This record gives sequence, C-alpha cells and structure tokens, in this order.
Amino acid sequence: MRIDVRRIGGFGAMVCAGIMLSGAASAQVKLIEQAGFPAPDLTNIMNLIADKAGFLKGEGLEVEVRFSTGGPQATQITASGGADIGEVTLEPLIEGYDKGIRGKLFFAEYTRLIYHIAVPADSSIQSIADLKGKKIGVTNMGSASLVVARSALRKSNVPIEADMFRPVGFGDGAVAALRSGQVQALSMWTSAYGSMMKAGMALRFLYHPTVAEIGNGGYFASDKTLAEKRDSLIRFGRAHAKATVFLLENPEAALRMHWKYNPASKPAGTDEEAIKRGMIEMNALLSQYSIERHSDKRYGFTDMDGVRTYIGLFTEEGVISRPVQAQDIATNDLLDEINKFDEAKVRELARSWK
Repeated sequence: MRIDVRRIGGFGAMVCAGIMLSGAASAQVKLIEQAGFPAPDLTNIMNLIADKAGFLKGEGLEVEVRFSTGGPQATQITASGGADIGEVTLEPLIEGYDKGIRGKLFFAEYTRLIYHIAVPADSSIQSIADLKGKKIGVTNMGSASLVVARSALRKSNVPIEADMFRPVGFGDGAVAALRSGQVQALSMWTSAYGSMMKAGMALRFLYHPTVAEIGNGGYFASDKTLAEKRDSLIRFGRAHAKATVFLLENPEAALRMHWKYNPASKPAGTDEEAIKRGMIEMNALLSQYSIERHSDKRYGFTDMDGVRTYIGLFTEEGVISRPVQAQDIATNDLLDEINKFDEAKVRELARSWK
C-alpha cells in the first residue's frame, strides 16, 4: 500500500491522499478512483475490503484511490478524465449535467438515501411535522442534506423560516450544538451520524416521506471511460459487489480490517470495548448497503424510477431549472456481467476471515 499527497492542478484544492490498492504485478490493469471524501475513514470500507480480501487482484486490477474535498470535486476530476472512476453521490451529477458533466453511475453502492434528519433519542420531536418552529443544524449551507431536509419539511407542510437552518459543522461541533439546544435537530448523512453514535450520542431518525428508500451514491465513470474501459469497469464493479457481500456477511471482520490499516481509528479501551463502540458506527452504515429492500437483487442496482423522483426533488427545490433524464446520469447496463460470481464462496471467505 502506498500513500502520497498531491495537489490537483486546476482545482486549487488539496487531495489528501492516494492509496494504491492490491500491490499487484505490472500485468494487472491500473485504474484511478477519485473518492468523494477527504480521508480513509469507515466510508472507505468497500475499497479496503475489495483490496485486502483479494477481490481486486482476482479481477486483474490495481486501483489507486485518491481522496477529495467532496463529491463535486471528485465528479469534476472524473468527468474530465483525471480519474477512471469516481465514488460520489448523485447530486453532483444532477446539478452538473447542465454544466457539461457527462458520465453515469454504473454501480450503486448505497441502496437507500444517506441523507436524513436526526434528533436526540429522548427528544419530544416524533415526526417531521414536529419540526415546526425548530432549528436544524447542517454542516454548511450548501449541503445536499439541506436540500433534502427542506423538501421533507415542505412535503410535511412545515413552514420553512429564514433562520431555520444553521451551519454547525459536523462531529463534535454538531453534537455540541444539539446538546446545548442551539439546534433541535440535525440534517446530515449516515456516516456522520455513525461517528456521533460511536462517541456516545444517542440519536433517533426522521426520514424523507418519498425518497428515503432511493439509493443516491456509488461508482461513476465518464461516458468516454464507459465506452473505452467497459471490461475494466465490470471487473471493478464485480470486486465491489464481492466486497458488499463480505461486509454484510461479517461486519466485525470488516471493522477489524479497517482498524488494522487505520489503527488510529480504533477506540480506546479493551478489545471488547473497542468492538462494542466500533460496531455502533458500523451497524449504522450497514442498512445503506443491504439489497433486501429491492425487488432486483443484483448488487449495484440503481432504481431508475427512484432516480427520476430524486431529480424531481431538485427541480422542485429550485436547485436545477431543467430536469435531467435519469438515463443520462445512471445505468444498469453492466450489472449482469458484474454479478457473475459465486456469492456463496464469498460468504464463506467472510465467515472464516481472521
């Protein structure tokens, strides 16, 4: 594994690190993945499993993961040819289409919307309607989670006041704002809540009434890369489908794998105490990867009707002026080939992983 720090010219922003996955022989196909998050925390778990469980190597791939300040930057870099694959959410594709972004999500990593509202577990707020007159914390005023929350409020007939949303950052800052009463709720994403829960914050969640079960992120490639590197993308998708099976079969093994290569992330205390706290965060993430809610059980499946509904939300909220066509930003065309693997064999590997 190689870690290096680099500056991406033209974007003027620091890409925190690049990790070479698989340490493979020169005969293997090399791909660059631009992740839409800044560091290899638990959000990076699928990349780690795909590498360390040997799934990338088995597909003849060597993948370098580079990290970004966020999804929009990762989308721009990937769409412009600076990376083969972007690990991003749908929002930069929806908002970027009119600005020339051309490419598609070819493997859906998430099977439900990662954005939802959280309140303290003992809060009197029981529904979105109860948020009338309350303050809601967001990481920043440009966050997609704010757009989703605003839509949820409208659909629940809650008046949106001028100062209803307040930027509170995330992590300790968000927890402090919630505990102090500066805000009564948060609108963020699954992994952000997971880290708060690991730190001891008990939360309860309120979901959007119409888009909560729509997956909104995964692996994206430009139209040019989809045409020129189709076989490599299929093999990449297959490695990540196997990683999904592994994670769902043995999340504790995946957590220990994460700690092995990111030791600073392991909670203090005995191993038993660390596992208990770590699994709080891990369990918060698992539901966003499960395929059980889908009628189509292929790993990586994108619900195209759901994408149309999600695009409609961004139109209704005035984020985009012209609706984007779902087939212009997502595709299931590679999934039949991606899902050609022995799932039982992967499950057995996960169960026996040491």
